[in-house]
Amino acid sequence: MDVRAGSRIGRTVVDGFVAHGGMADVWRVRDPDGQLLAAKVLRVPEVRARFVLEARVQLSLDHPHVVRAVELVDEPELLALLMEYVDGRSLEGWVNTTRPSFPDRERVSLQLIEAVGYAHARGLVHRDLKPGNVLVLETDDGPFAKVTDFGLAKDLDGPAATRSGAALGTPRFMAPEQFRDAKRVTHRADLWSIGVVLYELFTGRSPFHRESLRHVFTAVLDGRYQDPAELGAPPNVARAIRACLKVDPDERVADAEHLARILLDDDEETAPLERLPSTPEDTPTWLETTLVDPVFDRKS
Repeated sequence: MDVRAGSRIGRTVVDGFVAHGGMADVWRVRDPDGQLLAAKVLRVPEVRARFVLEARVQLSLDHPHVVRAVELVDEPELLALLMEYVDGRSLEGWVNTTRPSFPDRERVSLQLIEAVGYAHARGLVHRDLKPGNVLVLETDDGPFAKVTDFGLAKDLDGPAATRSGAALGTPRFMAPEQFRDAKRVTHRADLWSIGVVLYELFTGRSPFHRESLRHVFTAVLDGRYQDPAELGAPPNVARAIRACLKVDPDERVADAEHLARILLDDDEETAPLERLPSTPEDTPTWLETTLVDPVFDRKS
């Protein structure tokens, strides 16, 4: 189906285009009551099963810091997921535009951790946490984050949609074990990804930015990155990042609740960990690099 302004998607009417992605496009739509929604419309029929799985996952979630799914529209020539319309920016867009204070960055970080912990408690692993999949809107009470795009989510208790031995995700944010076999990862793969997101959020640099995918892979497997404290991250944030970025999943922070305690500087059992070998000083900053999202290229 050729979607354009004025087209119908289920009970909604298309109002305008939002973003283009590798597998789907997002449109702004209105329901019969005039309420704005977002419609994620599948464009690649070969990934239909995964799209339906994503829809079912997101429809099962109900948390203030997770983008709310409303309805799966399944028609002969159209498959779309209707979601709440979030009038905000991606995390990197929010940082680049508003230059938020460290307290606001910590606030958003805790909201992200809370959302991921909620998903983990329901047996779900996101597997593609990154700045492009975190939306931030400004409210009277401060920034408010929402996690989106569960297209690569894994149900720890359900059937797998990923073949064994396959690597899925965005390389710079993937845990070492995710490179080897995305099917067998646990919730601790998401905690690694959160560590990378926090690193970028508080230092402006990527811990594993390299010139090629092969070098990214090597850096991740070796766990080599410049210590975030050397780049200005507050002590509690640096401890949280180190606790996430352990190559061995069993040595990583146990869960999202524990990670939040470290970030709140309320974990007496967690001592500062040893610093790791530094990466070159010319590692590009966040503002100097383009954060490419090969799965879903959202406008920032």
